[in-house]
Amino acid sequence: MKKAKKSRLAGVPAWALSILTLVATIICFIIPSDLDMKRELAGQSSIYIGHFKLQEMIYFIVFFIITPIIVFLICRAHPKSIWYAPVICNAVGFGICCVVIVDSIYSPGDVTLLDWIIWGGSSVLTVTGAIIGARIGRHRIDNTSK
Repeated sequence: MKKAKKSRLAGVPAWALSILTLVATIICFIIPSDLDMKRELAGQSSIYIGHFKLQEMIYFIVFFIITPIIVFLICRAHPKSIWYAPVICNAVGFGICCVVIVDSIYSPGDVTLLDWIIWGGSSVLTVTGAIIGARIGRHRIDNTSK
C-alpha cells in the first residue's frame, strides 16, 4: 500500500496558521473600507454590485467562503486544533456577532435579519468547517497509522 504524503500544513503549527488567517481577515476588512472612504472623500460614489457595495461583497466572500475553507484545512491537518482554530480565525466575525447581539438587546430596531444571517451564518459555517475538517483529519491519521 502506498504511504500517504504529509501535507505542507502539517509542518506549521495550527496556532500560527490561525493567527495568519486572522491577520489576513483583518486586512481584508480594513482595505475595502479604506478604499471606499477615499472614494467618498473624492466625491465619487461607491461601487455597487446589485444591491451591495463592493466592500460588502468582499466581506461576504471572506467570511462565508474563504475563512471556513481555511479553518477546514487547518483542522484537517491538525485535528486537535478544533478547539481554538475557528475562534482565532474568525475572531472578527465572532466579535461582530457579539456586537450584533448586544446591539439587538439595547436597540432592537437597528439590527436587521441580514445582520443576523451574515455574522451568525459565517460563525456557524466556520465551526462546521472545523468539525468536518477535524473528522477527516482524524480519519486520515487513523488510516496512516495502520
